[in-house]
Amino acid sequence: MMPMKDLQLHNKQRSSSNKLAAFLQNNSFNNLLVLGTWALGGSHFGLYDTKEAYRVIAFAYEHGIRQFDCAEFYAKGQSQHILYKALQVYDPSSYLVFLKAGLKWQGNRVIHDASHRHICDTVDKARDIFKKDTLDSVLLHWPDPHLDIRIACDTLSQLKEAGHIMFWGLCNIRHEHLNVIQGYDYDLCQFHYNLVNQGDEGLMTSLGDDNKVIYSYSPFEQGLLVNPLYSQSYLFSKKDVRNRNPCFFDAEIKKKLEGLFSLDTAGFSYTNCLLYWLLEKSFLDSVIVGARYVNHMHDICKILTLSKSEQERLSSSLFYRALDSF
Repeated sequence: MMPMKDLQLHNKQRSSSNKLAAFLQNNSFNNLLVLGTWALGGSHFGLYDTKEAYRVIAFAYEHGIRQFDCAEFYAKGQSQHILYKALQVYDPSSYLVFLKAGLKWQGNRVIHDASHRHICDTVDKARDIFKKDTLDSVLLHWPDPHLDIRIACDTLSQLKEAGHIMFWGLCNIRHEHLNVIQGYDYDLCQFHYNLVNQGDEGLMTSLGDDNKVIYSYSPFEQGLLVNPLYSQSYLFSKKDVRNRNPCFFDAEIKKKLEGLFSLDTAGFSYTNCLLYWLLEKSFLDSVIVGARYVNHMHDICKILTLSKSEQERLSSSLFYRALDSF
C-alpha cells in the first residue's frame, strides 16, 4: 500500500539545516503520522491482550507508518520490549524510533528525573534492548521542575556527539525555557495538542519558525474526541488513567462535544476528520497517534490515502467546519 498518493496538505518543508528533517526527506519517510506505543504495553487503559499490540505495530508498518514513539516509562518498560520484538522482522534502516527519558516510576508514583545519570542510564538500557550502538532519537520527556533544563540538554547533546543517538529533542517545554535552551542543537519538539488542548499553538509556531520539527501527541485525547459515549457518563475501570484526565469530567467540553457529534461528517470517521484538521495546521509536521486495536489503526491509516475529491468532501462537512470554532 502506497500512502499519501493524493493527500494534499500545507507545505511544511523544514530547512536542510535541520538534520532530522533532512534525514526524513532523504530517506523518503512518511512524516505525517507516528505510532505512539504508550497504550500498547497493557497498562493504564483497562484490560488488554498485548498480542494485539504486535498486530497493531505490524499493520502500521505495512501501511506506511515508519516512525514509532516509545519510552522506558511506558508500562514500566513493557511497551519498549514489545516495540523491539515487533520491529525485529524489519530492516532497521526502514524505520525510526523516538525514545524518551526523564520520567521514572517509584512504586506507582511518577518521578521526574532529568539528571545526567538517569538520562545516560535510560539511553544505555535502550541501546541494549534495541541492540543498537546508536539510537535514532531521544527526547527529554518532561522538564524536571527540580533541575535546570540545560542539564538535560547538555547530556543529550553529549550523547549525540558520542555517537549514542542520532537526533535529540524536547517534549512539553514552556515559553520560559526558550531563552535558556537557545543555541542547543536539538531537532524536534513534541507537544500535547488537539481540539481541546490548543494552548501551545503560539509556542509550536515559534519553534517551527526556528526550524524545529514539530510533533503533536494525543490527537484524540485518550478517545474522548472520537467516542461519543465518553462525552456522556461512561465509567472506566478503577486503574484506568483516564480517570485522572480532567477533560473527561469537564461539563463544558462534554456539552460542546455532544453538539459536535450531532453534526454530519459526510461519511468520514471522527478519527479522519480530526487527523485531517491537525495535519492542515501549518505549524505542525507530524501527529503521534495511539491505537490499541487493528481496526482503529486501519481507520487512522485511511487518512494517508484520501483522494483530492475525498479531501474536499471531508473539509466541507459540517463536523469539520465546526472544528475551528470549537
